[in-house]
Amino acid sequence: MADRQILAALEITDHEVRLLVGEYHDTRVNVLRTEIVPVKAMDGFAIKNPSALSDAIKTAAKNASEALGMEIKRVLVAIPSYRVMKNNIRISMGIDNYERKVKIEDLQALVRKGYTYPMPEDKALINWMPLKYYTNRIAFKRMPLDEPCDLLEVELDLYGADKFTSYDYARAVDAAGLEIVDVCLDIYAAAKEAALFELSVNKPVVVTDVEHERTTLAILHNGRIEATKLLETGYGEWEKAMTKAYPISEETAHKLIFQNADLADHLPDDTPVHLWKSEERTHQITVRDLNNHLKPAIKAWADEIAYTAGELFKVPNLQVVLTGTGAELDGLEDYFRLNYGVAASVYYPDTIGVRKTYWTVALGLIYSFVDTYPLYRNKKMSVDIVEPVKKKKKQDAQSEEDDAVTKKLKSFFQTK
Repeated sequence: MADRQILAALEITDHEVRLLVGEYHDTRVNVLRTEIVPVKAMDGFAIKNPSALSDAIKTAAKNASEALGMEIKRVLVAIPSYRVMKNNIRISMGIDNYERKVKIEDLQALVRKGYTYPMPEDKALINWMPLKYYTNRIAFKRMPLDEPCDLLEVELDLYGADKFTSYDYARAVDAAGLEIVDVCLDIYAAAKEAALFELSVNKPVVVTDVEHERTTLAILHNGRIEATKLLETGYGEWEKAMTKAYPISEETAHKLIFQNADLADHLPDDTPVHLWKSEERTHQITVRDLNNHLKPAIKAWADEIAYTAGELFKVPNLQVVLTGTGAELDGLEDYFRLNYGVAASVYYPDTIGVRKTYWTVALGLIYSFVDTYPLYRNKKMSVDIVEPVKKKKKQDAQSEEDDAVTKKLKSFFQTK
């Protein structure tokens, strides 16, 4: 990679924009800066106010740039896992170099056939995942550099998402004055950061990313994403249960839920957690009140997850992994164990500076990009550490553009 491998990862959720700027070094991300900008531009995963969203993205990039003393020009972007389609393909090419050995240029040319593979009209290719490489029919899990070879093959999983949703996100980033280095499904990024591809080799995994108005699920098995589903429900329903029962704001409900509620297997007590005065009387919410009003909303949300997973919830060695903001509710993993009989855990990133569940996707964006970086000819980072002295030749610039990952989205900007 480049001398300084600085990457900015952008996640657009239903209620805020998250930007993580990190320097990748020695297999780890060193966090340089994080920015969170609240935004009221979304309806679930759909963009209802593009200009407000672009302004929020621009604000996040501007704040991070000023704090770091370097301009963020390009970002990695998370795309909602809406209407995801998986296509498994196997492609091949002959090796005709003098040594008859696999070179990085051969691998780049081979996988380019994969990420330029035709997609249905309503889908945009977002992720491509090499599963195995073959040199003269001998299988390799990793890139077979310098292996003797006449026929080089690769098996790829291609993941496409809803075209118009993907392009709406890309246009919002473009309107903010930023270039897209790469795109990635949000749930793919979460699975990458939490090492769930490796975990799913031995047992099926359901990863659950919980945000305010949406919950994204993915089923992983044998090191692959087998299915995804975006549910239009999230922890906002938990907050509504409290604001309907008591005269409190959504912000207060959020604090009560994530600071005082606990779904673990013990009896809640009558300790007051919130007091207010009305008509010269003092009212209170106790831990017991909080749990009693919260649990029906939790049950409705969890039942929808169990219904979506179907028979998978009956598999003995199933692992449910919770992430996203909603996963920070104390005892949520115990709730799944006690009420559905499945093993569950909450994933917290172990990277200093972002040890919150809601940074899982942003971190995963960086690791997903780094994994495939050697297979791209476009070597752009999020910042220009050293500005080039001379302009590149026109043909070199054209070659770089053609190999850029954003070519996936380029055609959309040319349509009216």
